[in-house]
Amino acid sequence: MRLSEKENRLVQDLTKLYAKPRNILSTLKKQFKNNVSSLKTVYNARQKFQMVEKESRTPMQNVMCILQRLPIPLNCIDLFWTKLDLLPSINVDYGDVGYDKVVEMFEETFNKQSIPVKFSLIRKLKGVFYPSQEMLVQPKISGSTLGNNC
Repeated sequence: MRLSEKENRLVQDLTKLYAKPRNILSTLKKQFKNNVSSLKTVYNARQKFQMVEKESRTPMQNVMCILQRLPIPLNCIDLFWTKLDLLPSINVDYGDVGYDKVVEMFEETFNKQSIPVKFSLIRKLKGVFYPSQEMLVQPKISGSTLGNNC
């Protein structure tokens, strides 16, 4: 079943608002009483709209558009990096290898931080000094979905 011009425009508007296809279909049926469209019709209309939208942009513009719509969630960013203080860099003379000042600055910065940030820093330092303990290992995924452990 084909959608009329008004129905197609409604599908496009709801797609831009990230409405789910089943919600789009129910809205179509509420607003247009004689509509007999199926979910497949809504999916096809959305796909057609998205393809036309993508074709009007370059590949880089498509990537930038996706990145703007899907920002990196803050819970994926380590707490330390969200509150990172940019300290002035120190010109170190490599002839006299003394990092006492750097360690002292780190200690001052560390003491100023809140407890969660301190734990995060300690975890990061463990990863630097003991990399074998901090390696990420993928979890074992069972092939069975029926509930038996085969």
